[in-house]
Amino acid sequence: MYRPAHFIESSTDAMCELMTRWPLGLFITNQSSGLAADPIPLNFVRQGDEITHLIGHIAKANPISKLPSGSDVLVVFSGPNHYVSPNSYPSKKANPKVVPTWNYASVQIGGRIEFVTEPRAVLEIVTSLTDQHERHQEHPWRVSDAPSDYVDQMLNAIIGIRVLVSTIDAKFKASQNRSAEDREGVRSARNQSSEKGLAHWTIREPKAT
Repeated sequence: MYRPAHFIESSTDAMCELMTRWPLGLFITNQSSGLAADPIPLNFVRQGDEITHLIGHIAKANPISKLPSGSDVLVVFSGPNHYVSPNSYPSKKANPKVVPTWNYASVQIGGRIEFVTEPRAVLEIVTSLTDQHERHQEHPWRVSDAPSDYVDQMLNAIIGIRVLVSTIDAKFKASQNRSAEDREGVRSARNQSSEKGLAHWTIREPKAT
């Protein structure tokens, strides 16, 4: 991923926040038929300041399951994004040399895939994903709420996946290369739009030098 210095995000906390809020990763693999991209919800596992691996599951019928264990994969987590009009920049009044752009946040994780087949371990992955995504429900649904024979039937149709992380690249392109006045203009435009909830994510202050 092309990452100019002012858009590089190195905070593990920021990366984890994005992957928590937008957990549907685009799982990219090189299969016998060519490159493939599958949207798969994933949880990350963090130890201290290090993201060590991702976990999820797929249908046994998914061609991903036919890959050799240890195959390289790339997972792309896409956060919020929006178009930025030159009209958002107050500086345009004095200097019309401005063009449109796009703000976005992305975390890309490269690693090696492992398959999890032991029934108890697959159940643990399913339970972890369910608990994570049910946490905001007034009455969270639990895997144990379903009949045990039905759960066993569903588990028999899937396989767990684990991605051992080797590389992490994060890019939060969020107007850091503009003046404070222009960043505030973009922020104001976001707050006035139907996507105002993205303002926190898509306008960031430049890093101190």
